[in-house]
Amino acid sequence: MENQADLTINAAAGPQELALRLRQLRGRLLACGYAEFVSAFNPFCFSSAKWTTCRNLAFPEIRGLIDFLLLNKRAHQSYLDGLLGETWRVLLEMELAEELEGGWARLKGLSLWAYLGYLVFIDTPNQDPNVYFGDDTIGLFARLHAMPGEHCLDLCSGSGIQALHCSSFAASVDAVEINPLARQVLWCNILLNGRHDRIQVWGGSLYDELPENRQYDLVAANPPLVPFPEELDYPFVGHGGIDGFAVTRKIIQGLPEHLSETGRAQIIGLTLADEGDLVIEGELAELARTHDLVIRLTVLNRFPLDPSSPFFRGFVSSSQLVSPQAYDEIAARLAERLRRLNVTHAAPYVLHIMRSGPKGKGKVVYQNLSRVNPEGLWFV
Repeated sequence: MENQADLTINAAAGPQELALRLRQLRGRLLACGYAEFVSAFNPFCFSSAKWTTCRNLAFPEIRGLIDFLLLNKRAHQSYLDGLLGETWRVLLEMELAEELEGGWARLKGLSLWAYLGYLVFIDTPNQDPNVYFGDDTIGLFARLHAMPGEHCLDLCSGSGIQALHCSSFAASVDAVEINPLARQVLWCNILLNGRHDRIQVWGGSLYDELPENRQYDLVAANPPLVPFPEELDYPFVGHGGIDGFAVTRKIIQGLPEHLSETGRAQIIGLTLADEGDLVIEGELAELARTHDLVIRLTVLNRFPLDPSSPFFRGFVSSSQLVSPQAYDEIAARLAERLRRLNVTHAAPYVLHIMRSGPKGKGKVVYQNLSRVNPEGLWFV
């Protein structure tokens, strides 16, 4: 387990003091106009390129703050002190920012993003990610419906945006994140948004570190989901194995133990397909039968994976973030693997999973929206 004391071991202040100081920082960010700037971007279309485009159009006094908090550039400490007072220095204490020579400061590869009322630190785009936020993050967020009094579990929590969303309604949330760097940012985001009384942070892989016999009314998961050959390098937060199902498989296998009798799981994913079936459909049916689950599978689209397609190019470019291999070499090996598997498309999907009931009639119920969805990724 990674509890609050573990996560603030390098900070002089305890959780309550950190929460107070982060709340003061949030108040300054609201007052100076920073939150107003970052809230101006379309919440359903994550595009970091627009941040830079709009920087010079922002309120003049906060352009340096946009550099520091959003674009991961340095800012002089005297400027930050003048705009934010001492409140920003809590980021130094939590080791999310660092002091540079000459009185400058910079965040450690992070950007402070606003999403539907929450302020969250995430990875600055175009680097090997630890605290991921992307289109699939948004896709899962929009599908979560936590209810008052429920107990929720957020697996592969990352920035914690799903846990924060659930905590607005649920009685309690357990957020699991295996990466210690991401856990530190996750804990900061929980404190920044004032939810430390409802969200508990855990380490370990998936269910491994959770208390024994604890069950949940809602399990949310945005696992590593990119279908990519195991022998090729890919960012840890995205590598889902060749079928995109490597982590999702383990999550489903653990649901019988961790779902309450009327509980449900909501998982977002991406897999391979030909012109007809998804490669995981047979395995989903077997998991449903074996574990007495009703799995509602919604296929949202099918995108070509020929070497000229945007999805194919995006997979290869993401691999280059962590691989020493050249683009053409990665592309050739990926194309050959897809040919051997006889697959031609990538298919985004979502799973809604519940227990099948006492009669044990596990099954997969299928709806295919791809036929009427020419462009959408996680939405029609």
